[in-house]
Order: sequence, then C-alpha cells, then structure tokens
Amino acid sequence: MSVRIFVIVFWSACFAGSYYSLKQLMVNMPSFEPTLLWGSYFLRSVFFYVTVVCYPVMVLLSCISLRLMPVSSAGPIFMILGTIISIILGIFFFSEEIGTLKLAGIIFCGLGIILLIAGTVQNSTSIS
Repeated sequence: MSVRIFVIVFWSACFAGSYYSLKQLMVNMPSFEPTLLWGSYFLRSVFFYVTVVCYPVMVLLSCISLRLMPVSSAGPIFMILGTIISIILGIFFFSEEIGTLKLAGIIFCGLGIILLIAGTVQNSTSIS
C-alpha cells in the first residue's frame, strides 16, 4: 500500500512540476514565428529542463503503477489527478477563475480517487 501511495504522490509532484514549467515556458515565450529561434529560447530556459526531466519520470512511475495496480485503477487515478492538479495550478499560479461547477467537479474527482484507491486496496487484500 505505501509503495502505491508513494508512486501516486511522486507522479503528482512530477506532473505539477512539468505542467507549471511548460505553462511558464509558453507564457513567457517571445511571439515570433516557429523557427530555430524557438530552440534557442527553450534551451536557455530552466522551465524547459524541468519539463524534460519530469515527463520521463512520470512515464516510469506510470509503468511502476501498472505493475502495482490494475489498469482499471491506475489509468483513471492518474487521469483524474492530472485534471485536479491542472485546475489547482491554474487557480493558484495563473489567476484562473473557479466557479461553483468547477469546484464541485474537483470535489467529485477527489472522492473518485479515494474510492478507486480504496477499491484497489480492498481487492488486493481479498485476493491474497
């Protein structure tokens, strides 16, 4: 159980770091046509390197999670976490608005993750 939670939490941190960095990279990018200038801009930005490190780590953690959990749990857990983290990043770091429906969606998504993790733990203990 603790390894599963570690993988989920570490994946979430990598997801948040990569999405924050990617958004910063794109928001601060000068407005020029897509050329080789983009490459020089990316290579000079720390946000580019954070993104380049976080994405492969997320893939590795996703692979580990598929070994530890059924795909019917791991896939939805990471998709829902990605959605929640994206909304939270937008609200706190990029001044995006949150309405009542979006807040309700976050709450239901959070409850869904809790139920998926609890169901995975319950099934793995009853099978053993």
